[in-house]
Amino acid sequence: LEGKFDPFLAASKHAVLNTVSGNYAKELQESDEDRLTGWLGHELLQRGVHLEGITNGIDSAEYDPGNPEKAGIVSGFDILDGDLAGKQKCKEHLLSLLDGTKGLAVAQNGYLEFQPECPLLTFIGRLNEQKGVDVLVDGMRIFLEEGHDAQFAILGSGESYFEQQLAHLTEDERFKGRVCFLQGFDPRMA
Repeated sequence: LEGKFDPFLAASKHAVLNTVSGNYAKELQESDEDRLTGWLGHELLQRGVHLEGITNGIDSAEYDPGNPEKAGIVSGFDILDGDLAGKQKCKEHLLSLLDGTKGLAVAQNGYLEFQPECPLLTFIGRLNEQKGVDVLVDGMRIFLEEGHDAQFAILGSGESYFEQQLAHLTEDERFKGRVCFLQGFDPRMA
């Protein structure tokens, strides 16, 4: 592929290749987003290899907000029944953790002021272009510069460029108390 050995191409005759979801498999073989892989998906398709998508998943019983002890949250809630009081308590607990004074298991950049009435927008994931983090960072900057009332909490790690961009947002005096970037990963924090 592009004049270089590619282990996926070599393996494609001998095994089923899969991706993290059916949508991603389709994206790799049917869209220009495949440019991010060096056109591996298109090359596989030309060779008659169709990618299988196996959707990432979590054990929903383990993270059921109706069972707060098992889920590791401070209060239970049930969105389907319209019971959101516990969700508000969880948000307030998260805000108290992100006030910049607690020692967390991840590197904390910035902090969030305790404003439970303010919308809190979150992202948890790998920080790279394939996950749309370029769009996220640009959107956050525009949103904040326009003075919209919201806070952002980002948890993840990945490409240093995006980690630096997020850290810079937390350092901007105009956005103090509104942006918190947690660099790394902690399942309990997630």
